[in-house]
Amino acid sequence: REAADATFNRIVVDGDTSTNDTAALFANGACGLPPLEGKDLAAFREALLSLLLHLALMIVRDGEGATRVVRLSVTGARTAADATKAARAAAASPLVKTAVYGADLNWGRVIAVLGRAGIAVDPMKVSMRFAGETLLRRGMRPDPAASLRAAPKIRAEAYAIDVDLGLGSGSDYVYFSDLSVDYVKLNSGYRS
Repeated sequence: REAADATFNRIVVDGDTSTNDTAALFANGACGLPPLEGKDLAAFREALLSLLLHLALMIVRDGEGATRVVRLSVTGARTAADATKAARAAAASPLVKTAVYGADLNWGRVIAVLGRAGIAVDPMKVSMRFAGETLLRRGMRPDPAASLRAAPKIRAEAYAIDVDLGLGSGSDYVYFSDLSVDYVKLNSGYRS
């Protein structure tokens, strides 16, 4: 469960869950080797997390019509649960996802989603970075040139959006894909 929660349960393609989404890992002891302990267990855990994150990101990259993958982190929420709500709401928002597709530095869409996510938000405490460039610091735009520096960076296949709510110590993150014209074409023509 720990490995799935840190990987597969941190991805959003279109916000829907397939009826056949399953992750299973079995260890029944049939090989006769002793159980892993100490450094061996830690090394196995690290390798497993790395492998599962790689597979989870493959799902995001292979999403229908996906052109970009974003790691969206939320820090400074009042609780970890609030950070999770905020991250998932932004990652599933069609307006945020289409802005990512269009390489649009539209931090206003992210703020709007946070406002309807059912969590505590004070817009004057929110800071936000796109691809490492600070576009918003405590509700203000600190450096107009940051948008110019960020613009080419968000055309990459992968980048990060970091949101600090400035209210507490809760944090979480998700990986999500953009929402492209191809996604609409593929799904509007799909017949069951």
